[in-house]
Amino acid sequence: MIEPVKKRQFPIVGGGGISSFIHLDDAAAATVLALEQGATGVHNVVDDEPAPVREWLPVLADALGSKPPRHFPRWLAKLFAFRVYASAQPRRAGYSDRPMSSRASARSG
Repeated sequence: MIEPVKKRQFPIVGGGGISSFIHLDDAAAATVLALEQGATGVHNVVDDEPAPVREWLPVLADALGSKPPRHFPRWLAKLFAFRVYASAQPRRAGYSDRPMSSRASARSG
């Protein structure tokens, strides 16, 4: 996470969302307590005060001596994410980005 923040590659998208942090000692203590009590199943061990990204990310960037994070509107991030996803999809044999004519479409099925 540190390198993307330093390089301003960790933007705040929309309102920023919420992150929940926990100190390693607290996570270990919760695990020991769960084991001692014979707890079973899945447990979500997190901080009781989630932090908005728009608050902690600029502080982290400043602590690293970096410029503040960029801000992107949610719609722009969704568009970019879709383009990255679409470009990563494997191309099938015979696939083309060009639109198919109505006659070719009817022939293909």
